[in-house]
Amino acid sequence: MLTMGAGVAALMIVLSGPLEVAWLAKFDWDTRDGLASFLSQTPVPADFVLVAIDEGSLDLDQTVFPETLAESPTLQAMAPGYPWPRSVYAGLVEKLLAAGARRVVFDILFTGEREGDAAFAKVLAEEPDRVVIGMNFDQALNTQNLKGNALLSLPSTSLLPNSQSTDSRLGFVNFWPERDHVTRAAVHRYSSGRGGNEVASLALQAVRERVKPPLPEVNTPMLIRFADPHPIPIIPFWQIFDPAIWQQNLQNGKFFEGKTVWVGPTAKRLHDKMLTPRGVLPGPIVHMLSAAALMNQTTYRLDHWPERVGLILVLSLIAVATIFAIPRPLLGLVCLLGLCGLYLVAVWAVWEFGDFSVSVIYPGSALFFTGLLCFGYDFTLERRERSRTRQMLDRYVSRDLVREALDHEADFLNSLGGTRKEVVVLFSDIRGFTTWSETVEPEEIVAQLNEYLSEMVAIVFAHEGSVDKFIGDAVMAVWGTIGDNSPKANALFATRAALAMQKKVTELNERWRQESRHQVRIGIGLHAGSAIFGNIGSEQKMEPTIIGDTVNVASRVEGLCKKLSAELILTAPVAEAIQPEFEVVSLNTMPLAGRKAEIEVFTLKILDRKPEATKPQ
Repeated sequence: MLTMGAGVAALMIVLSGPLEVAWLAKFDWDTRDGLASFLSQTPVPADFVLVAIDEGSLDLDQTVFPETLAESPTLQAMAPGYPWPRSVYAGLVEKLLAAGARRVVFDILFTGEREGDAAFAKVLAEEPDRVVIGMNFDQALNTQNLKGNALLSLPSTSLLPNSQSTDSRLGFVNFWPERDHVTRAAVHRYSSGRGGNEVASLALQAVRERVKPPLPEVNTPMLIRFADPHPIPIIPFWQIFDPAIWQQNLQNGKFFEGKTVWVGPTAKRLHDKMLTPRGVLPGPIVHMLSAAALMNQTTYRLDHWPERVGLILVLSLIAVATIFAIPRPLLGLVCLLGLCGLYLVAVWAVWEFGDFSVSVIYPGSALFFTGLLCFGYDFTLERRERSRTRQMLDRYVSRDLVREALDHEADFLNSLGGTRKEVVVLFSDIRGFTTWSETVEPEEIVAQLNEYLSEMVAIVFAHEGSVDKFIGDAVMAVWGTIGDNSPKANALFATRAALAMQKKVTELNERWRQESRHQVRIGIGLHAGSAIFGNIGSEQKMEPTIIGDTVNVASRVEGLCKKLSAELILTAPVAEAIQPEFEVVSLNTMPLAGRKAEIEVFTLKILDRKPEATKPQ
């Protein structure tokens, strides 16, 4: 089992790191995303508002009444089409800040010179702490490779003449999706290396004074606990410049008092959409949710490969120990499934309360598949052992009794350790076998004896008995070691078996006579009493058998058959048990070798035997 556990663990370790498989990695991420939906929600700050560059703002002729357009110079500047003169943004900032907005954050890149730069530059210079605009990394990076001298696209010098990337008015707008193109994490501080300038994300710059220390680590992607975006108020850009809406719906600008106003595109044609665990969201919304996670300290660290390796090894050992410690494979499988469920709960708890996202698939697969392989191995061993037990029992008892012994395996195996049972013992012997064996070829003796014994065994099995052993040509059969029949029922089964054996010998003799083969006669002795049943023998060879005085008496009673010229002899316990179903006749009181007291023996009055019951009780 340890070898299996080591093999599965090694496979998961390799697949989770050096030889990562794309579909398996995506499955791991999808599982994390599903689990994230059960985490507590990050609240979106109540003062967050989005002014959206939506489809209506891009098609004013379909949105704004002509008379309204005529009243607003800003709307007139927007009407020719996007991109707009930057004086439009200057007008926006002036209106929002005059209304009491806390800060205006632009998820927009203002590269290159454009009409209206002077007006916008004047506003940026006058309000250096209340406006944040975006900058962009031109070099393609990802969350697995945040290294190198990435090129930054800064705003036009016509807006910020002497600006540097470290300017608090600038924040980079980049998110670096995972390999499955889903944005789950944000990097809020980036540095290209030793001596490189550190730059901050747009989200961090937007709420910098509201983020509790410590700040996120440099170049470290932090998993975002995405809040529900629906509560975020979204105001179309054009409505800011519609006098009626500004006065009535936006309360003459009072709606923006104390608000952090984010400005960015939501129109499909502007292609600023991101795939997130909450579906496809506009870029400005993702920035807002990232800032909310910063403010609420609900960002998370992802597990690294060495941490996954340790967890995989531990869970593989737990799986092996669980299956090894539980003797019943099916119960072990149930416990294994329970452990997988507990692991899922543990991952959720670590994520919820420890701000640490642990892989579900790789360690979970190590736990499940290690346990499954061990279960299969253990189950195979059990089936093999049951098969060996069945094969062993098939040689001694009928199939019905084999089934019963296997259904109550624990009781049967316990009895092999030694138990006292009330049994009926049958001994049968071929008369004159020694003389016969000396006058016939060995091959013929063996063939005919095997034919005879096969028929006798079948009869014993048919009457729910077990064959204890063969002693040369003699058969020792027992009733009562297996099963739950009453002593009376066992005595009746044994008696019927004895009669069937005599009848079968008659049939065999008739066929052997026609084949010019030797004919035989048998004597049968039956005795009932207490005996010890158990696995008897040595370490080299053991067999289940019965021992005790009952066995000795049965053997000696069979020996009286020749002396009394009887085919079947019963002792008093058997004779009493089978009446009135069978009528018995006393043969006399006889001494037995090795015993002082004589015993009365009986035989059946065959012709007066009554019909047999179907199932004696």
